[in-house]
Amino acid sequence: MTIRQATEADAPLLAELIRRAFSASAERLGLTLDNCPRHPFFTTPDRVAEMTAEGTAFVIAESDGTPCGCAGLREHEPGVGALRRLSVLPEWQRRGIGATLVRHVVAQARRRGMARLTLGIIASDHRLRAWYRTFGFADTETKQFDGVPFTVTFMAMDL
Repeated sequence: MTIRQATEADAPLLAELIRRAFSASAERLGLTLDNCPRHPFFTTPDRVAEMTAEGTAFVIAESDGTPCGCAGLREHEPGVGALRRLSVLPEWQRRGIGATLVRHVVAQARRRGMARLTLGIIASDHRLRAWYRTFGFADTETKQFDGVPFTVTFMAMDL
């Protein structure tokens, strides 16, 4: 597997990877464009371009040239980065691709001088929360947002 830096031309591919990776959670939660338009399942190439313009740097994981996942890193305040849109296609899950992407983003954050890395997940996804804990992430807070039909748990790790 290789990980490469995404380019502007990869916006359609990134949107597809993100949408497909988040399709099961969107279906399980009954999410629609009306009740949760910012959920990753509804990511478009234009939204990827917006995220990139806002400072998110994406990487793409490929196996023998086949894109199978992606992740983004954004410094949202000085010294604090956010792991964004970690996505692995369903048919590629449970092969270590997500773990490789997390380790890659952590290394990128360290190289960029960040002291902390954060992320947000659906609070009821206890399996995902436990998985992130294996990398050193810990819960920091749980919030309910207006217009979002689920609770979000934020996690962070010191770098």
